[in-house]
Amino acid sequence: MLGEARKAHQDVVDIVAADARYGNAQFLGPLQGQRCGTVVRLRKDRVL
Repeated sequence: MLGEARKAHQDVVDIVAADARYGNAQFLGPLQGQRCGTVVRLRKDRVL
């Protein structure tokens, strides 16, 4: 079971890599508070 395997490796951090299409609040919002890092390519005309 994946949950049991994850408990055995508490020091591991998942990395979520996403293309520009997924660089939005709808996709990234649920990741807040999760033990993971994100790498997202933004569109070249994106304003931050």
